[in-house]
Amino acid sequence: MKKITFFVVAALVGLSSFAQLSVGIQATGNLANGNIKAAYSDFDLKKGSEVKPGAGIVAELGIGHHFGIRAGATYLQQGGKFTYTADDASVSAKMSNSLNYVQVPVHVIYGVKLAGFRLFGGLGGYAAYGVSGKSKSTVRYDADGSPIEYTDEAKAFDKEDDGGANLRRTDFGASAIAGIELPGGLFAHVGYQLGLSNISRDEDTKYRNRGAQLTIGYYLFR
Repeated sequence: MKKITFFVVAALVGLSSFAQLSVGIQATGNLANGNIKAAYSDFDLKKGSEVKPGAGIVAELGIGHHFGIRAGATYLQQGGKFTYTADDASVSAKMSNSLNYVQVPVHVIYGVKLAGFRLFGGLGGYAAYGVSGKSKSTVRYDADGSPIEYTDEAKAFDKEDDGGANLRRTDFGASAIAGIELPGGLFAHVGYQLGLSNISRDEDTKYRNRGAQLTIGYYLFR
């Protein structure tokens, strides 16, 4: 028993001297859009991006001189703008989604120090849960030469039978980041998230989140 305890303590001491933990806060601007594929061949679809906010906490466990594991808990808003136009231009629709997620991103990091700065990049993924959101749509069509327009707003993650936009709450995907860390603890990085999960409940539609991020943060301790 004493030998086991000795080896456990020795392993913990060795790990603490080998690894370094940094914890901080960060704010994110997300240029969000979505990849939609629908079985509506008689409509032309155009997609647009919107800048969405995000914020959270981040922790990085450094392993050795170059590698680390970076993870966190983040609020991030996804969404985008979409325009549908019929081939004969008699019907058009505009839709805008604002989807609020709690995300857990995880990246394997490789970094190098250069003139006091640390340059780093990482690959990984994320899992997310939609806590709230809304979908706003405006439809315009011609009725006997007279244009008619109406607007509707629905809760994004409610089912269609309940008057919602019929989107699933769970999401996951791949992501990559690259950035710089200053000696005082300030850091910044750019990143991209590629949603792999189809968040639409509609059998004829595939909807995946996309987003390019700019993040600025500060390590409270390291």
